[in-house]
Amino acid sequence: MKKKSIKKKYAKLMKNKTFKKYLIISVIAILAIIVISVFISFTNYRRATSDVKQYLKSTETVKVRETNSGYLFDGPGKDSAIIFYPGGKVEPKAYAPLLSELAASGIDCFLLNVRFKIAMLDKNRADKVLNSNYDYSNWYLAGHSLGGVVASMYANKNDTRVSGLILLAAYPTSKVGNNIKMLSIYGSDDGVLDMDKYTQAKKYESINNNEIVIIGGNHSQFGNYGLQKGDNEAVVSRSEQQATTVESIVKFINE
Repeated sequence: MKKKSIKKKYAKLMKNKTFKKYLIISVIAILAIIVISVFISFTNYRRATSDVKQYLKSTETVKVRETNSGYLFDGPGKDSAIIFYPGGKVEPKAYAPLLSELAASGIDCFLLNVRFKIAMLDKNRADKVLNSNYDYSNWYLAGHSLGGVVASMYANKNDTRVSGLILLAAYPTSKVGNNIKMLSIYGSDDGVLDMDKYTQAKKYESINNNEIVIIGGNHSQFGNYGLQKGDNEAVVSRSEQQATTVESIVKFINE
């Protein structure tokens, strides 16, 4: 009886033009709020600082050009290249200074421009690079923060095509094959990296793993986008942290 009564009341309400009008307006308003919220979420990201512009211009040492996947920093090296996934909600250009210095040191770098600046939504973006006609002997997957997690996922599924994995303030979420050599770098004053999860993820690391802790470094200074919310102020300068990162990566690849 109650169900029939409810149905009758609902049917009566639906015949009421005023009720139907307000119902339609309410549904449209809710959908509008959802759309606006999603739009704000996707457009609210950490932007690169103004100094990165100079690193997006070619020099005598490093030629920079846009590709169908993002940017290529092409230096004097011919043998090895890095495919780099940016951190979550960070403008990819923020990593231009770091990758430019790597290219100048002999390791060419492909900076991926991932959808909505969230690498997790574009996990196979590296395909655009690996499936192109580049003739490097050794490919390395790399990434910062969430980008590092995604880089590890891609490396695991493409372990016959990848020589190594480089994680900046990141950790793998599944087992990395022992045929892939691995480098983990993080700052001692990182306020964003979950160290409990980082420690738990050690079970997933390749047996060929190297770890570098930059004393006084933080989470944000691997890129040029300012201080990330929740991070600690670094003791070392951004240029020092990135120089140590470049030195460690070059040594790792060339050893």
